[in-house]
Amino acid sequence: MTPEQDRDLLYHCIVLGRQEELVQEFWIMVNSVVIQTFKIYKVPYSDNDVEDLRNDVFIRLLDKNCKKLRQYTEDLGNGLAAWIKLIAIQTVQNHIRTNDIFNPVYRHSIQSLEELLNLFDIPSENSQEKEFLQKEKQLLLKKGIGKLSKPDALLMTLYYFDGFSLSDIASYMKKSRTAIDTQKSRALKKLKKIMKKLLKR
Repeated sequence: MTPEQDRDLLYHCIVLGRQEELVQEFWIMVNSVVIQTFKIYKVPYSDNDVEDLRNDVFIRLLDKNCKKLRQYTEDLGNGLAAWIKLIAIQTVQNHIRTNDIFNPVYRHSIQSLEELLNLFDIPSENSQEKEFLQKEKQLLLKKGIGKLSKPDALLMTLYYFDGFSLSDIASYMKKSRTAIDTQKSRALKKLKKIMKKLLKR
């Protein structure tokens, strides 16, 4: 689809409430992405699993006055289909995490966020205080990430908070894995400077 077609479809869906157009346009693609994601992570699935998760993708996109669709930004030039594909991948990954805590997908997102949080270590005296401070640090990190450029903020959010692999992000952002690695390293350096300023306040 062209950017103009994407804009028209979003307008019809969000403003005019003609959500069935978006569902019809991406139904087959979402179904395919759900199956492919299960296969990539070598997780067994049934036809019911595929149907349920396909429906979950559209529910996530259209829920809360199309909140997820409103988060789509045309600036990156990747198209609405790429954004919806990313949401579909994340929906399956969330399903995998919920049903298999030891799955590598789950470990990736937990370890990545811990790795980022540990860069801005704040000492704590007990586990209750530590849990509170972890939540505070996460909020502060989100604030810091929000001060990065849009592409850097998207990369950091998708990797550290949403648990996407760098390969998935590279595919979505239409870049090589090496370019994404480099972008992540640079964004992390920028974030460290931002966080130093935020932590001094």
